Amino acid sequence: MIISVVPKLIGEGIPLFASKPAESTWTLAKVQQFDTGLVNLTYDKQENQ
Repeated sequence: MIISVVPKLIGEGIPLFASKPAESTWTLAKVQQFDTGLVNLTYDKQENQ
């Protein structure tokens, strides 16, 4: 999963997910920062144990 963070205010905001997803565990795998201020956060889903 990649989440992009854009440094802009957009009123009330837009929900990241339409409904509450099932609980899961994710680990931050990579961060990419760009000159525009955009940041990409890449997460890897952990397998159920």
